Amino acid sequence: MSTQISTLVPLAERPLHQRVAAVIRGEMARYEITQARVAALLGITQQSVSRKRAGQTPYTLDELEVLAPLFATTPDELLRAARDLRPVDPTAGGTQSAD
Repeated sequence: MSTQISTLVPLAERPLHQRVAAVIRGEMARYEITQARVAALLGITQQSVSRKRAGQTPYTLDELEVLAPLFATTPDELLRAARDLRPVDPTAGGTQSAD
């Protein structure tokens, strides 16, 4: 009997751009935003959006700035959510504490 080793890498161990893609996929589903709408907003094809959503092509910072308001958040919060592997907290977007 042969043993097959899984080549799947846990999300937490994937590169940041793939974790960003996972966060954006989740937010698109949560806010019911279509690939066609994202493509139109970013000025790219739906095929390009598909590659970005799959983590094959990274989102640029400029693209995150365009997309973040759709999810009631900021690019910083999208990146933080990807880094921390947690859902986006819309209440955290854009708030800074005064020291």
